Amino acid sequence: LKFKVSVLVRGAQVMLFASPVIFLFIVAFLGLADFQRACTALHDLLCRLGPAFIKLGQWMATRPDLFPDEMCKTLSNLYDAAPAHSWEMTVEILSATRVSPNVRSRKLRSGDRRSSTTQEPTIVEPFAADEVEGTISILEALTDIEMEPLNSGSVAQVYKARLGTDMSGLKKGDEVAVKVLHPKVRDVIWKDVCVLKMACQVVNKFIPSGQYLDPMVHWYEFSSFLISQLNLDREADNLDQFRYNFRDFPLVEFPVPVRPLSGPDVLVESYERGYPLKKCSKVSMNLADRGVHIFLKMLFQDNFVHADLHPGNIFLRRRNLDDKIDPIRMNEDGTVGPDPLTLNELVILDPGLVTSLSPKDRENFILLFSSVACGDSDLAARLMVDRSPSHSCKDLEAFQKDMAKVFAIVTPETEQNKSLESGQKAFRLSEVRIGDVLMGSLMTLRKHKVAIDGNFATLMMSVIVGEGMGRAMNPDYNIFAAAAPFLIMSLKGSEIQQLVTQLQSKYGIGVVVDLMPKLY
Repeated sequence: LKFKVSVLVRGAQVMLFASPVIFLFIVAFLGLADFQRACTALHDLLCRLGPAFIKLGQWMATRPDLFPDEMCKTLSNLYDAAPAHSWEMTVEILSATRVSPNVRSRKLRSGDRRSSTTQEPTIVEPFAADEVEGTISILEALTDIEMEPLNSGSVAQVYKARLGTDMSGLKKGDEVAVKVLHPKVRDVIWKDVCVLKMACQVVNKFIPSGQYLDPMVHWYEFSSFLISQLNLDREADNLDQFRYNFRDFPLVEFPVPVRPLSGPDVLVESYERGYPLKKCSKVSMNLADRGVHIFLKMLFQDNFVHADLHPGNIFLRRRNLDDKIDPIRMNEDGTVGPDPLTLNELVILDPGLVTSLSPKDRENFILLFSSVACGDSDLAARLMVDRSPSHSCKDLEAFQKDMAKVFAIVTPETEQNKSLESGQKAFRLSEVRIGDVLMGSLMTLRKHKVAIDGNFATLMMSVIVGEGMGRAMNPDYNIFAAAAPFLIMSLKGSEIQQLVTQLQSKYGIGVVVDLMPKLY
């Protein structure tokens, strides 16, 4: 009863704060106010309402199939930050879980390249403080903990420390990052999740268009996305899985989770140094190829995709022939040191969110990717409608025509292409904008009220981000040429033949000849 009352009180508070913004949107839809102003007011409102609503805005920004483009762009600027909780609270959390100091490692699947032996982090059940003599707290297992957090997000904050003993393939004295969940953040977020559920039920009952949007389906999708971030064990599991998937992939690193010191409230992992990708204007083609190859392997081969793979979560650094990492050097303006073209290793951070598809959805997604590359709007439109759990599209022919307009930008008529024969047309990422087509497709879905599965939409956004990652590292990167081997491995014989035929028809025999070495 007490929880129900607190949810009702919180719901009333949210409604009080949200009412002016709702009114502003109504006025904007009537054409009496600027829609961008309403989007900015929504951005500010979500920041004011706290962590659950900040995460809601970030989720909304990844769904242009549901929300207007201006709103998505405005909400994409939501900064996942919150005031740091006190050092005393952190000490209390780190002292609450106790582990054995005499942990031993078993042979690992996940391939730790930091030592000559491959070791598996031991997963230790936490002990109660008075349950077993000789146990130590997480706080006691760490040394040189910096009392000032490196950063504080809406769910957790991160400290820097050193290991007090050899553990999980790391050595005593190695630097580690310690992520600590904010106290009582689960109670706060769960209360807000219940408030959002009530709001979705109201929309479902009183607003007819809500049947197309199916708010309860999206509430379940968002709440699953949000609650998964409240258990840091899941992020440690994801790190283990990624390290296993990339165990034989050179010059790619994921942080090493220190499993004996990690649990639902605390994640201890190796502290990784590097240059943020967002500060690098251009890197070598080899590194760009490796970066996009990582994403494509996750997408097509592993079906286990980092769902937040933006430039802020990718670090670059140089590893020498003696397996040592060069010290970090930055210019005065904050850009990467003397020669970014010498960087040769990527570090992937923060894999708290991952996406996977069912076999059928994965097959449809691969066909969709192929159809975009080939400019086959009819196939893409059919796949979208077939994948829709429900839609209110009244004119499928108009939907197909709008999709055809979107697909017309796959090979834009540049001045260079206008002067060339079909078989000689340039086929480069700088001209073939697969991400633009996918973004246009998502907005066309919203226009015609064709709903698609959340995971499917997330992967479409992941491809858009993946293309952007390739462009960030090298503007001339050819993402489709890199994806060709993965497509061939994923497609059936007849589908391969159809793909080659469509490529030849669309771009000429020259492109097919260029891709042949990658297909076999």
